[in-house]
Amino acid sequence: MTPTSTLTDRYVETILRRLPDRQRPDIEKELRASIADAVDDRLDAGGDPAEAELAVLTELGDPERLAAGYADRPLQLIGPALYLDYVRLLTTLLATVVPAVAAAVGLVRGLQGAPALRVIGDPLEAALTAGVHIVFWTTLVFAIIERTAAPRRTSARSWTPAALPEPPSRRARYGELITQTVLLVLFTTFVLLSPVVSTETDAAGDPIGMLSPWLWETGIVYLFIALVVASLGFSFAKYYVRWSVPLAVAGSLVLIACAIALIWLAANGRVLNPAFVEAAGWPPSVPRWIATGLVVTSVGTLIHTVTVLVNGASGGVGTFTVQLARTLGAEVTGICSTRNAELVHSIGAHHVIDYTREDVTRGSGRFDVVIDLAGNHRLSEFRRVLTPKGVYVSSSSAGGVVLGPLPRLIAAAATSPFLSQRLRGLASRRSTEDLSLLAGLVAEGKVTPVIERTYPLNETADAIRLREAEHARGKIVLTA
Repeated sequence: MTPTSTLTDRYVETILRRLPDRQRPDIEKELRASIADAVDDRLDAGGDPAEAELAVLTELGDPERLAAGYADRPLQLIGPALYLDYVRLLTTLLATVVPAVAAAVGLVRGLQGAPALRVIGDPLEAALTAGVHIVFWTTLVFAIIERTAAPRRTSARSWTPAALPEPPSRRARYGELITQTVLLVLFTTFVLLSPVVSTETDAAGDPIGMLSPWLWETGIVYLFIALVVASLGFSFAKYYVRWSVPLAVAGSLVLIACAIALIWLAANGRVLNPAFVEAAGWPPSVPRWIATGLVVTSVGTLIHTVTVLVNGASGGVGTFTVQLARTLGAEVTGICSTRNAELVHSIGAHHVIDYTREDVTRGSGRFDVVIDLAGNHRLSEFRRVLTPKGVYVSSSSAGGVVLGPLPRLIAAAATSPFLSQRLRGLASRRSTEDLSLLAGLVAEGKVTPVIERTYPLNETADAIRLREAEHARGKIVLTA
């Protein structure tokens, strides 16, 4: 191996200065060996030593960029893994929030009887200020995520089908985020402008705010808005950052704090301004109904929604299971293949997991009920995603050649008495009442049978071949 000159020493030293101490010895050894081997190859080809070393270092490129690669340190403000999400979110916020702010300010100035120049100029100034804030804070948040959410960072690579858009459920959650953001802006605008924008005025002509002045005197209004903003922040974190137990607990605590604060304010008559109620001529029943509505809404956010996981959601039984669970008020997650994701989402699943991309049994999600219609996971794997008092129901014929699903059913029956979780096998049974109930739901449009294809009776063999060749979407029907 040919010894290298001080040019290599300077190159290596430039890289090492930008690396953590613990990485330096190994990387220095590897880097020097690679440079020396590359120089030897050029010398064996008859090259000049100085020119060979210069060419090798030139091919390696900027040492600072190479050091950033060794340290896994991004060189861009927002990398390619997040850039498209960043642009989409920023575009949506600018297209919704900025006009809303401009409209609100223009409305206030118009109600105040401001000169025409201010009615036009102030909304433009407010829109510009809002736009700058949106760009700055959105960019800051994404830059922080780029540097802290390591699992989301991916190295640059050529396009593959794996880069296709996520299943519809993720797009739906993205739409929910935008809706939450717009509602938050409108809610905050209403609260903050309520003292100066009102349909009622006092004897001096000053507006009488709809909300209680006590909220501003104590600062409770700002605390409540901060809680609502924090809740929205956790929703964005759930979308963009790996969802962890501490993050889930913190998000739940913020949501609970918002609900409890609103319940307390409504129950103690601290929401509406008595002077406004009197000036508006509202009967005493109106404030009571408003307070009751706020309490009911807040309590509703605290009530736990049953979460149901349907494995095999696009099949003949699965499509009915998803719709029935949704009709009963559950939050439904369906597991299916890529080609069936849109179907499962369209029949009512809140979330869709593509099993070709994600193994639900290795995720952090927990479910109150797991309905296994595919039988492609061990019982112990599904128990990991069940809540401590969750229910597992198996209704699959999948299994070994000889015993089929029998081992899974026996294991469920044998272990269930010793667990807080309930493990069950489900066998079909004939029930006129159940069929009548199902027929009623179909008639009401709450459940829609999914039929992939219809065959006449004399083509039964073709129907069976289709059933065996691929996973059917819903039912295959034979007609006389």
